[in-house]
Amino acid sequence: MSKISYLNEYQQQAPTIENRKVLPTPPKYNQVREREYLTSSEIERISKAAKSVGRHGHRDSTIIMVAYHHALRVSELVNLKWSQVDLTQGLIHVDLSPEITPCFQ
Repeated sequence: MSKISYLNEYQQQAPTIENRKVLPTPPKYNQVREREYLTSSEIERISKAAKSVGRHGHRDSTIIMVAYHHALRVSELVNLKWSQVDLTQGLIHVDLSPEITPCFQ
């Protein structure tokens, strides 16, 4: 977390004509954070926490596990409809929006 506080150094006042100060270019976020994904143990902990909170805990935990195991984007998960779920064959049909490029081309 100490690297994330490094980004706060760049949240300064923009240069103006009066101060003629040029700020250094902030680092790319992927250079600051260590990885782009959650580990399976982190997903398990998130799922367990979701299960223990509120009256819809089992639903929330299931949503997290389905999204993780099937690599669903948030938009794909939110747009799922019951007509896309085939319980007899165990299939979920996910519609990709036109602006999303599938990763399996």
